[in-house]
Amino acid sequence: MPPLLPQDKANHGVYGALIAAVVLLLSVLTLLTLRKLGVPTLLSPHLCVMLSVAVSILFAWWKEWVYDAAHADVHTVDVRDFWATVAGALLVNLPAFLLACLV
Repeated sequence: MPPLLPQDKANHGVYGALIAAVVLLLSVLTLLTLRKLGVPTLLSPHLCVMLSVAVSILFAWWKEWVYDAAHADVHTVDVRDFWATVAGALLVNLPAFLLACLV
């Protein structure tokens, strides 16, 4: 039985999830540190999730339409790669958003 998802798209999904998880972790740790120090901040759990989504989308856009376009000899620009990366990021951020709604 052939795989349901091509290897390239699966890789993009995993990388999107990793980028989102790292940005989300760093932003939440920053938020918790600022709160512990008593520093007033506009950073909130919802903003941490939005930041993670935004960075993942920007990275996916840059990778497809800047990096791949500049290296057309070995890479191809494929909008499906972009959406696979975004989908991986959303898989990380949807549960995080739902948890942020509880805070």
